[in-house]
Amino acid sequence: FQAGRFTLDYADRRLVNRNRWQNAMNTFDGFRLRLGQQKDDWQVDAFVTEVVDVRLRQFDRPDEQRWFSGVIGAWRRWSQVITLEPYWFYLDEREIVDQREDREIHAVGLHGYGVIGKSGLDYDFSASLQFGEDGARRQRAFAAYGELGYSFRHRWNPRVSVSTMYASGDRDPDDSVSERFDRFFVTARHWSTLSLFTLQNVIGPKLRVSLRPAKWLSCDAYYGAYWLASDKDLWPMARRWDPTGRSGSFVGQELDVRLVFKVNPRVDIETGYACFLPGSFAKNTGPAPDSDFFYAQTVVRLFK
Repeated sequence: FQAGRFTLDYADRRLVNRNRWQNAMNTFDGFRLRLGQQKDDWQVDAFVTEVVDVRLRQFDRPDEQRWFSGVIGAWRRWSQVITLEPYWFYLDEREIVDQREDREIHAVGLHGYGVIGKSGLDYDFSASLQFGEDGARRQRAFAAYGELGYSFRHRWNPRVSVSTMYASGDRDPDDSVSERFDRFFVTARHWSTLSLFTLQNVIGPKLRVSLRPAKWLSCDAYYGAYWLASDKDLWPMARRWDPTGRSGSFVGQELDVRLVFKVNPRVDIETGYACFLPGSFAKNTGPAPDSDFFYAQTVVRLFK
């Protein structure tokens, strides 16, 4: 049992995760109860929290109008090839002070993953259905993710994987149903180094290659292409929108390369490069130059 202020990192980390990139993480005040451990055949986590507002010049404080709760299970070793993690999340936003609309959104989902014997194949999938009330509109949205990987028998541990993500978009902003998937508390960095895409109104196939040529060096690269699930809904991270749907649905392509140098068991140095090549939707809805991003960071672990 735990009570106080903490971060959350659950299931496949595609709806709620710790932000390991920005200065401020998503944090929550409340309590959580865990039955079982990672080494056990089964485990159940439950939590009830208030969302903590990150404030620039004052101490962070819980928002009494925003509650986030959930129950997450894990069923392991009942099969040698799959682990299942069902979950339920509930977001309750009562915007009394800001005079915005109330929202009550439920997300019911299933995450599964495993390794297929000694074939070198591994897989990961998840699906989530959202329902509830988004102001005066009913929330009805869906998201899914799937990945298939293959690890080669080589001393550099090369792995190749293909994946795709889908999150519904709102097909008609004037009807009584909101179909845009709510990403809850996952960071855009989880999906895109440039933070251009997230689990909202998106279709995104991706190819990834990774290898570890030495104990002190690992590297990976991926290529992704992105479309809007609904061309009449917005591109959330760029806040671009063509309600007529005439600007097309292809947003663009992203290429990322990353190197991680392990200096010692507690210190890593990471450097990377990412570029974005705009597609028809990006070009038709405003300025759309190619984007390039270089970065370097150091990760220090106080405890192993």
